[in-house]
Amino acid sequence: DKIVISGWLITHIHNDHAGAFIDLAEKSDYLKKITIKQVIYSQPADSDMTDSNQPKRLNWMSNALKKMGILKTVKAHPGQVFYFADLKLTILGSHDLVKPDKIARHNNASIVSMVEFGGKKMLFLADAEGAANDRLKTHYGDALDADILQVAHHGYNNTEANLVYPYITPEIVL
Repeated sequence: DKIVISGWLITHIHNDHAGAFIDLAEKSDYLKKITIKQVIYSQPADSDMTDSNQPKRLNWMSNALKKMGILKTVKAHPGQVFYFADLKLTILGSHDLVKPDKIARHNNASIVSMVEFGGKKMLFLADAEGAANDRLKTHYGDALDADILQVAHHGYNNTEANLVYPYITPEIVL
């Protein structure tokens, strides 16, 4: 009768990654039918950003969380591991990986994660670019290898992902 979402991962605060979650806050009929146990995200502090839209984006998330009555949020950091039934989610990157550099675009604040399920590994690069990809390569190298790859930035206009692609030999690319 009621849908339970064990964990909702928001890779970064851009409409195409957080928009569905933020829109859901306005849908009270749907909210009555679901329970969201926790939201995992990583919002850089204003002092870490040079993006002029940062204050607006901070408000998007805090307002949505309040409207939805979600009390449990988890700030993602590299190295964290979450388990959801038989699924293992490991956080490889977040804005913490780019520090001490300032972040000009939220793409570099993306949460990069590895999901392991049924003996397979799937790497989600979100919209990681530039400095984020360089740090992923430096910190993880061959440990980035996965059976399935969600390409960075929807496969669009992100040649900087070439920094990490040589370390990944996926059977399937999304």
